[in-house]
Amino acid sequence: HTSDVLILPAYTKNSTFAGNIIVDGTSAITFGSNGGKVILDSSNFQNISKTGSYNPTIKKLELQNVGAVCTLNVPLSVTDSIIFTSGYLATDTTNLLTIPDNCKVSGASNYSVILGPIKKIGNDAFTFPFGEVWTGPPPIFAVPDYVYHPLTISAPTNATDAFTAQYFS
Repeated sequence: HTSDVLILPAYTKNSTFAGNIIVDGTSAITFGSNGGKVILDSSNFQNISKTGSYNPTIKKLELQNVGAVCTLNVPLSVTDSIIFTSGYLATDTTNLLTIPDNCKVSGASNYSVILGPIKKIGNDAFTFPFGEVWTGPPPIFAVPDYVYHPLTISAPTNATDAFTAQYFS
């Protein structure tokens, strides 16, 4: 006899993930559904992927990947907040990061950005935290691997308005 099992990762406490996150299941999974935060903390490349039928959702996400890239191999929605401390999150048109209405984004810089497209839903003014590989001439001082290229939009009319954007150098 089998029954459904409810799994609540990062439910009320912050959880640090230094390796890949692979979601495998036949029901929806939300990380941090009661206030906990998912912290990506690795100096190595990471992936977020799935083998089951449902895409994961993360309520609160913080990047602390000191120079490393975490690649989305699954579409991901972050519903409450994203904090960019260090490291990068790579997306593509299939494995898109969606930021719904009222989700807060903070801390983006040359040392922590999104590499690839982002979908923003909602009626709030928003700054897309884009980055791209440094392609300038060799500088006389150290530069990060990627460069922050913010794009700001004014507040749309409706909470259901959606914009998908990507930076290209």
